[in-house]
Amino acid sequence: MKKAQIIKPNDNNVMVELITTTNSTEQETDAQAPVSAGLTEPSNGLVPMKIYSSTELKVMGYKFAKLSINRQVQLTALKAKVKSIRAAQGIICPCLVMGARKCLKDGLSVLRSDGTEVNLSDSDVDRILVIIDGQHRDDAIKKLNQELKKGESAYECYYYLPLNPNPHIVDLLREVNVSTKPWKGGDFLTNVILTAPQDVDTEMLLWVQARYASCGDVASWLWATLDPSRVYLKSTLVKASKSEDLLKKVADKTDFEFGKKLYVTAEAKLSSDLVKLKIVPLTIIDFMKKQTVSSNKQDATDKICAFLNSLTDNQVNTLKSFKRQGTLSKDQQIESELITYWTAFCQVK
Repeated sequence: MKKAQIIKPNDNNVMVELITTTNSTEQETDAQAPVSAGLTEPSNGLVPMKIYSSTELKVMGYKFAKLSINRQVQLTALKAKVKSIRAAQGIICPCLVMGARKCLKDGLSVLRSDGTEVNLSDSDVDRILVIIDGQHRDDAIKKLNQELKKGESAYECYYYLPLNPNPHIVDLLREVNVSTKPWKGGDFLTNVILTAPQDVDTEMLLWVQARYASCGDVASWLWATLDPSRVYLKSTLVKASKSEDLLKKVADKTDFEFGKKLYVTAEAKLSSDLVKLKIVPLTIIDFMKKQTVSSNKQDATDKICAFLNSLTDNQVNTLKSFKRQGTLSKDQQIESELITYWTAFCQVK
């Protein structure tokens, strides 16, 4: 069993050294130690200042989960982490975990590996560990173990609890992310959601945040708001985190249901490669504006969805095939073609 032993040298700096012990009596004693970091039952057997292997935790009956608000796993970062772990013959730093109960009590949403939410009333809530920092490391280990060749030993992932006995999850999450990688637009949005007062509806913000990685920041805001003036980037998000009035304007869901329906239809018909291009939601927004001159937003949304579903495979492939041609950009050609298809659709209708 891996255990962290605290050594205090003369200069008063604290060093952590990993040692191996198989003393069953000592393990039983540790299990009775005061448990912090969101693990409320001493019988759970987890304590700070110790590092646990994934195999050990599974034997003890623990499951792993993640915060719905945490950064999306990036494919490029995952590949790099796989390469690094393989080169080092294992992970170099353990993952930081927290008990699910503590996370839920701090108002955060916790997701199981199958995507379902964890609730305080769940019978296994005290056997769920939430990865606060190290999601790429954890996923990389899983990927490596799925690709093991005959005769290769499985890789272990390692985990530890916060050294602070009573951490605030939001502060902890923010600091471990900021200190390791500079914030980008999506991270400022995450911070806004994390710090939002309970009376502010963050449903749309969560939807946008979940699509930052695959759809991009600008396109995600365009689909969610159906308003080019409501594309909120770093400077506005920083201000919104400090002003509840501005935050409420940013989180306003006036056209969200219509935009979400249009996005889902467009992604299913056109593919994620097209819906992430700013010109696609901008063109759809233009259609919406013209339609709502003579009809309500619900009818306009239904008509545009019908238009998108009417596109043939050949038409979709044409939209996907455009590249810069002379003075015409890819976006200009996509916009022109969509308008042509829309005009023909409206004439038939």
